[in-house]
Amino acid sequence: MIEHITVGLVTHRPLTHPPGLIENFWEGWRLNIQRLGIVDEVIVIEMLDPGEELELMPSMLPDGYKYTARNNDPPTDITRKETLEAAQNDWVLFLDDDERMSEGMLRFIDSLATEDPAPSHDWSAICFGREDYIWYHDLWRYIPANGNDPQIRLVDRRRARWHGRPHEVPEVDGVLLTINRPDVKILHYRDYEKIVKKTQTCNDLH
Repeated sequence: MIEHITVGLVTHRPLTHPPGLIENFWEGWRLNIQRLGIVDEVIVIEMLDPGEELELMPSMLPDGYKYTARNNDPPTDITRKETLEAAQNDWVLFLDDDERMSEGMLRFIDSLATEDPAPSHDWSAICFGREDYIWYHDLWRYIPANGNDPQIRLVDRRRARWHGRPHEVPEVDGVLLTINRPDVKILHYRDYEKIVKKTQTCNDLH
């Protein structure tokens, strides 16, 4: 059973208002996260390009949120390692600012406080399916070419490691539990400019 979890967010220009969504990236993410009952710690890392000023202010953060800022220099994925080290809880959930949990995923994560989804296995991380969407011709359109786009996002920080490489999959000691349920998904609302920027950053590292 998992009584409490930490949620980690790495965000860049969090007050950007994506087309087709009511809230900006930050507000949409925060409203989604606050629906989880087992979250008692949130770690937010804001990435800043040279010359940029902070967009998030302490007054904007609810109780239980911890905030730091760092330069948006590669490899940005090192922030997951930093979040695992800073977390007070053993279990950490990572959700990007352009991602939301489906209704089924919200219910599933909260159910971990009372139910073990695989009691016969010593599992140490959970992989969720992710549905990718992109705004095109004034509609959010599903990208079927990406398939299920599996993502390892809920991990026992004592048995999971990120090293900071681009597009890195964490090393996990123990069983990786994969949830293949159509109602339990990460919903990924992709911003075209962010796609181009991150792809170029990762390409430059190779």
